[in-house]
Amino acid sequence: VSGAFEVIHDNLAPRTTLSLGALRYGQEPVYVSSNSLLSLDSMDDLIVSLDAQGTGVAFQELLVDGVFKRRFDNVAPQTGQNFVSTFTLVGEPDGLRSLGYLAQDTAGNREVVKLATVAVDNTAPLTLLMADGPNGFNAQNHLVVSWRTLLALTAQDTLTGGVASGLKETFYRLQNDIDF
Repeated sequence: VSGAFEVIHDNLAPRTTLSLGALRYGQEPVYVSSNSLLSLDSMDDLIVSLDAQGTGVAFQELLVDGVFKRRFDNVAPQTGQNFVSTFTLVGEPDGLRSLGYLAQDTAGNREVVKLATVAVDNTAPLTLLMADGPNGFNAQNHLVVSWRTLLALTAQDTLTGGVASGLKETFYRLQNDIDF
């Protein structure tokens, strides 16, 4: 069999970006919870950076604190296709976490590991109620106060794993039906 053919040399590794979802707070570090949705977005270049003409992204890898956590396989890689994977950090304890991520194309070009640091904060703040003046507890163990009782709420975000994102707001409820 004879005929014309073309040899394609995919010389560049894919490029991947990490996106932190809406459930995040702050900068340097960015605070997330283990339920925050994170994503990796990879594109493969062929000869020139940003040409998006590579042979396609074969897979992405995620490392947490230098330990391999997950591989995302692209079941149908194509030229010019963005490959996006989403994940959470469920199971990761509170603290600063180093996220390593990379992609490899179908030609075997492997991206250099990129790093990002996030602060995982899964610990809810603690709010204390103090009553100064006439008060007591009823049979249902509910606090009963008079109009002369001074009430105070004190809230604290406990440092856990070396991180605490801080307090945003505190809520309380009177008579089981009105939020303040």
